[in-house]
Amino acid sequence: MLRNAGHLREGELWLRRAARVAVWGGDAETQDLALNSLGNLYLQQGLFVEALEYLSRALTLAQRSRLKHREGPVSHDLFQVFVVTGNHSRAEEMAVCAFSLYGPGHPNLPKLAHDVAYLWLEQRRFPLALPVLRALLPHLPLPHERLRVLASTARAAGACGDRPGYEAARTEASRLMRQPTTEMRGFLSGALIDLAYGAASVSDWEYAAEALARALEVAHERGAHDDAAEAETALGMVRHREHVETPRRPTPGAAAQLSDALARVLEAAAPEAPVGGGTT
Repeated sequence: MLRNAGHLREGELWLRRAARVAVWGGDAETQDLALNSLGNLYLQQGLFVEALEYLSRALTLAQRSRLKHREGPVSHDLFQVFVVTGNHSRAEEMAVCAFSLYGPGHPNLPKLAHDVAYLWLEQRRFPLALPVLRALLPHLPLPHERLRVLASTARAAGACGDRPGYEAARTEASRLMRQPTTEMRGFLSGALIDLAYGAASVSDWEYAAEALARALEVAHERGAHDDAAEAETALGMVRHREHVETPRRPTPGAAAQLSDALARVLEAAAPEAPVGGGTT
């Protein structure tokens, strides 16, 4: 609670105390939770060396203590560390481990699919991301979650040359944006940028320019400087009818297998399957 309220130093003290007490009591699971939570706290602060150390300790403890149900969440969190530190090959390894440990029906599986798909989007590996994003959508009941995934789906579909897929995702995203929620406003500029990128990929230049101009306006209103800079740069390119991104071709391997497996498992799951939230 302290960590989530921004009182990171106080939260750290309590987590360290929990880890010590768990060692004294021989409670491996609570010790593992404390180490996992400390790793996430350091990740939140941008202390990546410390985050990697504590999460690695948590994974080792879970494996040594045969806490298989803890290995998946820790592997998932290690995936996040490797993403933000730019070690994408290790991130994909951790994603494959987390997927195999979670198994079908695990409540954290949609979150893992979401995180992996966004890594592939950032890498412009759109053919990998697109089937996962489409399979993920039925698992997201909240409008701001749906908006983000729909905008990314439009972007990926456009980059893959799938104009009907782009138009369908854009239409549904536009419908959601006409009734914005408070949570949605935080994602609005990023969603508009994704929609614009998809539009530019299918040469829908008018909509791309409109979306980027709106994204720039929203980003300035919110003080989202990174989104503002990205929108401004892309708007200049769109006005000259320049494509803003080129997709990378996926190569056969673990990533392609993970994409196929995630899409299959999500499609097979019931639409009302819960979107996970861990305890760490």
